[in-house]
Parts: sequence; C-alpha cells; structure tokens
Amino acid sequence: MNGHTVTVVRAPWSVIHRSPLFIQGTQSRRLLAVVATFLFTSVVSRPVAAQAADLPPIVSKGFDAYQTNGAAAAIDGWLAGSGFVGQAALRGNLIQGILNVESSFGHYAGYDVLKIVTLGTRVRRVYAIALYDRGPVYIYFDCYHAADGWVLSMIQVNAKASEILPADMLTR
Repeated sequence: MNGHTVTVVRAPWSVIHRSPLFIQGTQSRRLLAVVATFLFTSVVSRPVAAQAADLPPIVSKGFDAYQTNGAAAAIDGWLAGSGFVGQAALRGNLIQGILNVESSFGHYAGYDVLKIVTLGTRVRRVYAIALYDRGPVYIYFDCYHAADGWVLSMIQVNAKASEILPADMLTR
C-alpha cells in the first residue's frame, strides 16, 4: 500500500520532565527513549495494520493505477466490477474531474487513508486524502463486498475537507 495512516500522539511533556527516569542521567534517558519508542510504535502501528487489513483492495488498486498509469487507469481500476462499468459519459466526467484537480493542485504524489468505517456486513466507507504537489483533495469511497469481490458504489471528492470528512474527524 502506498499510503500511510498517521495517528498523532501528544506526549505529556510536563509529566516526563518530572519523571525520575528523565532526571537521573544518560542510561535513564536511553531507557526512557526505548520505552517511549516502543509505546509510540505500539500505539501508531496497530491502527495502521488494522486499517491496512480492512482496506478494500479496490481503493488501493485505483490509487496504484493512478500513480503508475494516470487518471484513466485510476478510474478504470475504481469502476472495475461495479454497476458503473460501461457508462462512458460517467467515466469521461470522472477522468476530466481528476485532470481538473491536477491542473489546480499539480501532480499526484500519493494518498493517505484516514479512517475506515464498517457499515453492516458488506459495506465499508474509506476516508482518504489524495496528495498533490500543491494541496490535498479529500475523498470517500463507499465499498461493497459483492460475490466477485470489492466494488465501489460511490465516490465523493472535494478540496474542502468539511464536505467529505465527518465533523468528529475535523475537531480532533
């Protein structure tokens, strides 16, 4: 997967400064650094691994195709197997939308998966950011687990985060 999920962890610095481990010398500082590194990687890596396992492959497939072969390949990857296959006008509009984003924000540089929400037994909503040279674009994908695998039932894209992301994601 090309994207990365980042969880911001704020360390309680005032507590660390008062800690005897912090004050007692070089070995204690090294121990504290090892413990802090372990705790940070434990807290951050679990959500990343869990989200990577929960990410429907149709999402990463489209982003990977975009990175290597451009807008048309991304759209073809995302629409594969869905009820939208064969709708040339829709495909053309989506490709043109990506080209418009590129003309405003520059070249595509990657993506971040922000959150995956399971809705029932066969639906997942994936919140992501497409990263460009001059700014982000916010996306959600509604993914459905059909008999043949994952397909997209909806894609929403907007440069304004509040139009795509739930309010609780914007107020953390």
